[in-house]
Amino acid sequence: MQRADEEFAKSVFDEFLRKTISEESIIWTDGNQNEAPDYFLAIGTKKYVVEVTMITDEAANMYWTWYKNFTAKVQSVVSGNNTLCGTYVLSFSLSQETIKRHGKQIRKKLVDFIGQTSHLSQTELVSIIVNGMRCCSVQKTRLDINVVILGGVSGTGIWESDAKELANSLLRNRISEKIRTLTPFTEPKILLLIDQFPYVSPDTFAECAKTIDLTFFHSVFMIIGSTKERQGVLWHSSNHSANVNASASVPTLGSGGR
Repeated sequence: MQRADEEFAKSVFDEFLRKTISEESIIWTDGNQNEAPDYFLAIGTKKYVVEVTMITDEAANMYWTWYKNFTAKVQSVVSGNNTLCGTYVLSFSLSQETIKRHGKQIRKKLVDFIGQTSHLSQTELVSIIVNGMRCCSVQKTRLDINVVILGGVSGTGIWESDAKELANSLLRNRISEKIRTLTPFTEPKILLLIDQFPYVSPDTFAECAKTIDLTFFHSVFMIIGSTKERQGVLWHSSNHSANVNASASVPTLGSGGR
């Protein structure tokens, strides 16, 4: 039995394939657990190996416990109000003591801002002012993942330039890791990436992808969004000129492929 994220990626790519190559059979076979590849894929007479990887920053989950709890309370309120639509990044510029003292007012302003911007895909960075003090800032960064996250505390967090650099590093590391993993296999390789790094927009990863040599893989496919709201973007295919900035049609992966 494969992991839930692997099955999710498989289902998105399978749906993507069946929309354009219905004339050929598509057969998936699970790989061995904890060993590459995650799947074997047969399209017509052509066989491929498929690896799934998720782009996320696990270390971010350990940051700033108290501030994360405050952020989680904000998310709980807007989720309960059904006004959370997209990713909101909070950055705090004052001490815990000050935030605690004005916590109710800060939360109200944040909840109001999230409700007022639920229809927007992104916003500029906005300061939350209470009693003349800039207590924190908030920015909506994307529309497809519904979450309120902690972006920084007193200048030590993941600010925009750092987030872009980290996104580039994470992407390169994941791709390098999968190249090493799949090198022993002779079949054409397909890499399925799941974007779960909400500190940057999907466009940032697309720009990074332009600077990376992906020719080791037959195809590289990025999955953006949750299970209900998801989008597949073809970054690269050996027999298709893919545009990493747009949703692409499925590559010609059948028996005539390389």
